[in-house]
Amino acid sequence: MRDRDMKQLPPSRITNPFFASYITSFVRAVLGEIINAIPADKMVFSATTDGFITDATERNIKEAESGPLGELFAIGRRTLTGKPTVLEKKHAVRVPLGWRTRGQATLVEGPKNETDPSYSFVLARGGISIDEDLQTPKQQSAHVAKLFFKRTPSDTVISSSFTGIRDMIFYDADLVNVSVIKRLSMEFDWKRRPHALGNHAGYYGHLVFSTAAWKTVQEFQQVRELWTEFQKRKPTCLKSKDDFETFSAFADSVLMTSPNNKKYLATKDADLKRLRQSLCSAWKSRSVGLTAGAFYKLKSENSPRVILSEQDFASFLTACGLSTRRSDVTNGARKPFAYNSCPPTKRCRDLADVVKFAFPKLEIESLFYNGGLTASLAPSTSASCQFVDRLPSLP
Repeated sequence: MRDRDMKQLPPSRITNPFFASYITSFVRAVLGEIINAIPADKMVFSATTDGFITDATERNIKEAESGPLGELFAIGRRTLTGKPTVLEKKHAVRVPLGWRTRGQATLVEGPKNETDPSYSFVLARGGISIDEDLQTPKQQSAHVAKLFFKRTPSDTVISSSFTGIRDMIFYDADLVNVSVIKRLSMEFDWKRRPHALGNHAGYYGHLVFSTAAWKTVQEFQQVRELWTEFQKRKPTCLKSKDDFETFSAFADSVLMTSPNNKKYLATKDADLKRLRQSLCSAWKSRSVGLTAGAFYKLKSENSPRVILSEQDFASFLTACGLSTRRSDVTNGARKPFAYNSCPPTKRCRDLADVVKFAFPKLEIESLFYNGGLTASLAPSTSASCQFVDRLPSLP
């Protein structure tokens, strides 16, 4: 404090790096062993350093505790306290609400416990301050749930904290309670990969999704960075499938596009816009198998149409499912066709297959970038999950 600087503390007679690392990692190892031993038909809703929320039965938990690390923990617990307890049940709720980093609230409370009023509620506010007149767990959970379901990208909350040591030293400040206004942050933190999407009919049709582990740390870091970039361009709350799909298309487009083309991607439907540009440019320059004179047939018409003019090609792409105007085709002539410039998202590849039906010589692989990350978010929109499937969902 005298030097007003941060310093690395050297080893001392009362510090031991082995014990420090063992204490912090052992409890996480035990928790991981237990969670991985829970049957696949049971859900782990969320986990923190030394606890988790699950719908596993007490028998499931008892069996999950019997692993080698769990037994080692029980031995240590018995040595210190006389009781070999590994896990203790703290709360029981019927419908939890989770957000961001360790934020928890209760939508439907659990059974009452006469000796513990908080037993039937889970509440971890995640830095959100609550008015003093909201004293009961039920009132506080209802307040936090309202913030969550009604949130917008511009919402703010008041947060209270004591004066920090640095401020007291640098500015000779007193130790007082300071209130600051900060942005309400209740969005998903992307620490796991979304697996299957749904919407809950009982709660404003809000987006729900299960998750799976990322394959690599790099995948997580890239998607987290893309979410930050997306928020700067288009501040968004993930409240519906459309919200998720808009970000998913943007993320997949960036991850599956060459570095030189990333900066030209739009925020919304970036992959489809890039595909449209590539196809129009290729048709104008007669590249990769797109030539004039092809035929196509609409389902509502008996006779086929021939593609000769710019308007013909625009109408053809629109009929394929890629909305295109004549001006889009005209603009395609302003730039030479760029090979492998389109992100190979699923919907782009599906559209390319439809186009190839009228242009059998179309070189599809010449359209798409062949590098980048393969951890697409798009499969989440059609994946099935036993936990999401059993929710009361909107049609």
